[in-house]
Amino acid sequence: VDTGSVGVIQKFGEYQGVQEPGCSCICWPITTVDPVSLAVRQQECRSDCKTKDNVTVTVVTACQYRVQKDMIKVAHFDIADPFSQIAAEVDSVLRSSMPTMTLDESYEAKEKMVNEILASVRDAMGKYGYDIINVLITDIRPERSVMDAMNEINASRRQREAAFERSEAEKLLK
Repeated sequence: VDTGSVGVIQKFGEYQGVQEPGCSCICWPITTVDPVSLAVRQQECRSDCKTKDNVTVTVVTACQYRVQKDMIKVAHFDIADPFSQIAAEVDSVLRSSMPTMTLDESYEAKEKMVNEILASVRDAMGKYGYDIINVLITDIRPERSVMDAMNEINASRRQREAAFERSEAEKLLK
């Protein structure tokens, strides 16, 4: 078993215990050892949500987690697909909180959403032996047409301000 991992020992398919890193002798095929990494891993989740102002956004979230060594049996045998479970929990939180905010409010409320996701995923996955270390919202991306419209609004605003400044400068010169 490699450093940073532990081995789950099974004899005739029944859980026998945990093998610490290092070399060991087993009686294969009667006894098997499945390595389980204890390193921190990161999973990226993409969630499509709709905001209060009917803008469809894709929220990219990174969940950092690791298997708890003292709950290795539960983590290895009691949950078939922890990655899907984490993604489903993230989706659930985002799809319930995003419709209550406008697009602008969602950018401002990143920290609040991160805390909600962290608490929810930590609660859901803790009983399966997964320690959720951190959650990061890495991107909130609206549809391309919305981005183009937002850029056009900003460009118009800057052009208006520039025209005002030019007219003020002309007044001073006369």
